[in-house]
Amino acid sequence: MNVFFKIYLNQHSGLGHLSRCLIIAEKLPINYKIFFLTDSIFDLKKLIKIKKKITYINLYNNKKKFKTEKKDLKIFIDKSFELKKSIVIVDDYRIGNIWTKKIHKLSKKLIVLDDLANRKLTCNTYINYKIVTDTNYKKKISNLLNKDSVKLLGNKYCIINKNLKKIKNNKNKKKIMINFGNSFNFNHIHDLLKKIFYKIINKNKNLHLIIVIGPKAINYKKTFNFFLNKNKCKIIYKNFGIYNFLNEINFFIGSSGNAIYENSYLNIPSIFFSLNKNQQNNIFDLEKLGHYFFLEKNELKNQSKIIEFLKIFFIKNSKLQKMYKSKEIKLDKSGPDRIIKKIISK
Repeated sequence: MNVFFKIYLNQHSGLGHLSRCLIIAEKLPINYKIFFLTDSIFDLKKLIKIKKKITYINLYNNKKKFKTEKKDLKIFIDKSFELKKSIVIVDDYRIGNIWTKKIHKLSKKLIVLDDLANRKLTCNTYINYKIVTDTNYKKKISNLLNKDSVKLLGNKYCIINKNLKKIKNNKNKKKIMINFGNSFNFNHIHDLLKKIFYKIINKNKNLHLIIVIGPKAINYKKTFNFFLNKNKCKIIYKNFGIYNFLNEINFFIGSSGNAIYENSYLNIPSIFFSLNKNQQNNIFDLEKLGHYFFLEKNELKNQSKIIEFLKIFFIKNSKLQKMYKSKEIKLDKSGPDRIIKKIISK
């Protein structure tokens, strides 16, 4: 059985899509042949460390890129094979009903992984684990999909890495992770990071800083050089998959991607910044996961207010921990297993 993953991934963005597709791929039965079709491959083999054998297929060369859904559909069909006997899994916000309607007819099974619910789609199975309490949300999704599609919605199908573990930390050493994603521009936070270091980290012997520089980060050299040999500071440099570090941290500051679910599972008090449209969430929904602090990207400019807020945030950490442990929704790591059962079922 062939499984083709169609992923929105290029030199500049999409590593979040790649990450959750890898978790699903690793759960597939050993006799399934796995293919990842992406805009560009770049250095994927160096980034990815899983036991499953994956064949990577480049949809576009260096001079070409995604232009329209219709053209992308033709390229995908040309690059794939034996679709009638194959499963296709799509994790690509650019793909809509032109693409899915055709592949739904050509393939054995089409699965769409999504968290936007903003376009019509035709598929066998639709997966959306976004936490939304609005009663009209499910109705909205139903109106966008073909009637006979199987809908896997909500936290039961949340994709959390198996390597996350709730490790008890050293009470005398508190680690703060700052992670703004895989392709962040460090010009936006270099000065803020320096202020956090001098005004908070250096003045509290128990606090330590972990700065994540993602694989596709830009303008990070100034930050890297400044913090490289600083005491009480660690740099995670271009490391894809930072789950071992997440297991050890006490606080998180960064972008609100899949970290929303990972940090909720680990009970990590977090301050999230929405960096793009697909990271927009309803604060009342996220409170159910234990998250209470959300800021917009432009608020990174208010450095003095952020510093004052962080001083209070770190002092009140015991109260925050209690809030997380009493949250309404408690996630587990069985979401990928539940998804796989649906994917391989006849």
